[in-house]
Amino acid sequence: MDAGRNVANAQLTYHSDWGAVNSGVQWAKDTVAGIDTAESRQALVGGSRYFLDRKLTLHTQGEFLLDDAHSSADFPARYLLGATYGNEVQWVLTQEWTDGQAVDTSMTRIGVHAALWKGGRLTGTLNQNWLQSQPQGQPQGELPKTAPYTFGQLGLSQTFQVDERWRLNLSTD
Repeated sequence: MDAGRNVANAQLTYHSDWGAVNSGVQWAKDTVAGIDTAESRQALVGGSRYFLDRKLTLHTQGEFLLDDAHSSADFPARYLLGATYGNEVQWVLTQEWTDGQAVDTSMTRIGVHAALWKGGRLTGTLNQNWLQSQPQGQPQGELPKTAPYTFGQLGLSQTFQVDERWRLNLSTD
């Protein structure tokens, strides 16, 4: 079976003493032999605001589909609200909603981010996700299938400061 995914993402972020704002675009295309390709074109916008001498950060992110016809299941419209508290070790609480063609989700995430060394960060979260799907062929008016599930996630990232204005981020989950 011949399958593939291509993704491109470009974002601009403005940082200040009070927080940050960002905007960008994202494109994802899935190809599976024998099945139509799925493609998502998205506009990205978000921001964050610092409080309590930067110990508390509130943030939001939106990923809006520019054309939702045949969008990729992994790149739906996505909306996120979250907060982090701490300095070297931060507590994380996030609520995320997605709105896709066949599946909608609502996920609550709680966890810890720890700064290990300059630019290095370890992330661990516990996630509770509610998946709601409308199977193809199901008569309109019938209740969609709902399935909650819980999972853990562990990630490691490294940021390199290229110069005064540019940074390079590498990460794995």
